[in-house]
Amino acid sequence: RVALHEFGHVLGLGHPYEHGQSVASIMNRASNTDDLQSDDIAGAAAIYGGTSTPTPSNRAPTVTASCSPCTVQTGRTATLTASATDPDGDALTYRWTAARGTLGNATAASTVWTAPDQIGAVTATITVQDGRSGSATASVTLQVVQRDTLQADARLLPGQSLTSGNSRFRLLYQADGNLVLYDDVARTTPWSSNTGGTSAGYTLLQGDGNLVVYDGQGVARWATGTPGSPNSRLVVQNDGNVVLYRSDGQPAWATGTSSTTPAPGSCTINTTAVGTTVQGAWTSSCSSTRRAAYAQYYRFTLSAQARVQIDLTSPTADAYLYLLRGSDQTGSLVAEDDDSAGGLNSRILATLTAGTYVIEATTYSAETGSFSVSLTTMP
Repeated sequence: RVALHEFGHVLGLGHPYEHGQSVASIMNRASNTDDLQSDDIAGAAAIYGGTSTPTPSNRAPTVTASCSPCTVQTGRTATLTASATDPDGDALTYRWTAARGTLGNATAASTVWTAPDQIGAVTATITVQDGRSGSATASVTLQVVQRDTLQADARLLPGQSLTSGNSRFRLLYQADGNLVLYDDVARTTPWSSNTGGTSAGYTLLQGDGNLVVYDGQGVARWATGTPGSPNSRLVVQNDGNVVLYRSDGQPAWATGTSSTTPAPGSCTINTTAVGTTVQGAWTSSCSSTRRAAYAQYYRFTLSAQARVQIDLTSPTADAYLYLLRGSDQTGSLVAEDDDSAGGLNSRILATLTAGTYVIEATTYSAETGSFSVSLTTMP
């Protein structure tokens, strides 16, 4: 009642002089209670700045990021994964960014990233937000390396491989423990470590420069015998030779499987343009760097993005078509085709960005004969 008495003064009431006008009597008639109610407390707080129970402040989420693998060959993929929690249980949104390369789904917790053509380090960053101004970020660094090269301290696991720049030769560590070089054009195996039948382990280019095939128990089954050459690298070359290079660029070991295919300089790069059909012939004067066959090359340039159709037809030979990005035979592979134009003829239909490209018109084995190549744009 003392509290009610004083509360009456808070509300502006003076001391009553009439019977039945006390604060207690008024309160009893209004609510039949002597206790302060929530609206009474709120009113006093509004006048005198009193505090009520504070609204809890928002707490920011936390996030970590990982990559698998973190060393990626050009054009190959890695999986980026974010693991995030929010202490308030808020629903989270995700956003991946990367300076280079392509993200499959930038707003998913886990996404696939495709490495660019340029080698070097690339940072991928994940940002999570809770919808209430709370956010957190985390980053991972991916190393982009050439598809044809194994760096020091890197390894090949079962099913993993190195591929030559022209996509013809492939060094594969098989599930049976054998390290095998494949010629995917001639469909031969020019070399192997002869370690098949052992338990699968890994192939490691050790930091000391020794390339070693280990079985599943960690026992060395084969090695190049080249320790003492730190920072070496293993390269699957376009000619089919697999070479272990020391840091000074000198070879320490090789498979000795160089192809007899003429060097790229043996072929002339002809010029063509959109809307043009050219006639040619396959002869022994020029050979493909991707197939055990003869070839001719045609360079063209696009000033803007365009959808192009390339047709390779021959009345006598089984045609095969490659499209390369670059100015000569060593360019990166964009597309290839065997029989899409019907019969033994080839066709590539692709949307290309502005730049210079090379058409490789080739065939199978040592087939010769005439052919035509047409280049047109499509709507």
